[in-house]
Amino acid sequence: MAPQRSTSNLFLLSPRVFKLKYIYNNRAERDASIKDTLHPYMDTFKTCALTAFNVDYTPGGSYATYRDGGSMTQYKVTMSFNELSPIYADEYKLSPQHMGYG
Repeated sequence: MAPQRSTSNLFLLSPRVFKLKYIYNNRAERDASIKDTLHPYMDTFKTCALTAFNVDYTPGGSYATYRDGGSMTQYKVTMSFNELSPIYADEYKLSPQHMGYG
């Protein structure tokens, strides 16, 4: 979300980008020979930029910590992403096995 500095600190570089995907039936954790597969019923994304990052330290209505060092009992992280290039009509696949653009 934040710009990066060039090695000379003279220029600003673009922020990092993200490739988001929904993983279906993540069997790769149990068997290393199996690759992760995209979820067939969730949408797909083009390369995205992180546009907002928020932390709510009181999602339950009050701030609370554990006795053993002060770690929080709960917090909520919210991130918003926007795709960097548009999705055109001819990029959509009309298939019962796939949702989103191709």
